[in-house]
Amino acid sequence: MSSNVKTGLSLRIEYLDDFLNNDHPIQHFEIIADNWLSPGPHHNKLEQLSGELHFHCVGMNLAGIDPLNKNYINKIKALSDKFKPTLISDHLCFQKHNNNCHHDLLPFAYNQKNLDRVIHRVDSVQQQLGQAIAIENLSYYLTFNTSSMTEADFLNQLCHATNSFILLDLNNIHINELNLKISIRQFLDEIEFKYVKEIHLAGANVGNDLIVDDHGADINEQVLELLQQCLPKMTNSCTVFYERDTDLPTFEHLLLQHKKMTEVIYE
Repeated sequence: MSSNVKTGLSLRIEYLDDFLNNDHPIQHFEIIADNWLSPGPHHNKLEQLSGELHFHCVGMNLAGIDPLNKNYINKIKALSDKFKPTLISDHLCFQKHNNNCHHDLLPFAYNQKNLDRVIHRVDSVQQQLGQAIAIENLSYYLTFNTSSMTEADFLNQLCHATNSFILLDLNNIHINELNLKISIRQFLDEIEFKYVKEIHLAGANVGNDLIVDDHGADINEQVLELLQQCLPKMTNSCTVFYERDTDLPTFEHLLLQHKKMTEVIYE
């Protein structure tokens, strides 16, 4: 396996003291930047944490129609200036419409009209931040008959036009195949790995009729298999993160999940 692939964990505030007060092998962390926009003791603790930091955002509204929230982007930039993250990312979706926040990551139609709009919005965000961002593929629960291209093709064209990157969430494409029969093989055949700078792994909530992406379970074995398939295609330096946002386990269990992921990568 290429030495340019690193591993890390999403950092919930609930685990900050655990990471500061215990021995652990983690050198790469990703925070939900929106949870850190207000200063406080958690900022002081984050400054004490050694290792590479990534920002993951949920409020850029990259595919929205509302004007970009420049105040929000300025807050992310100020946080970035303070903590110097290696990469900043958000999702290929809309989160707000008519100034109403939906508190969810909502899909949209993949077509040329929307691509042109998202290109303009990503360009504006990157100019305001002063750096390129990574854009994550989405888990979604419906499709649009006005789509004229695949999500992978949309992402490829978006990155080509804006010099941005892809955050490849393997859990999301796994969920989309189970829920909507959207082919994982086709997605991974189409996506241009030269744009991939980060990978997410997670576990989902398995219901009777729907698989929900709640990041509340251990890494799915099939998602680990997808990771193994992707590794030979990687051309960039890339960090693989395990996300855990709900039903939080013990710190020891979190480290075991990281170990499991790392063993798959370096076996």
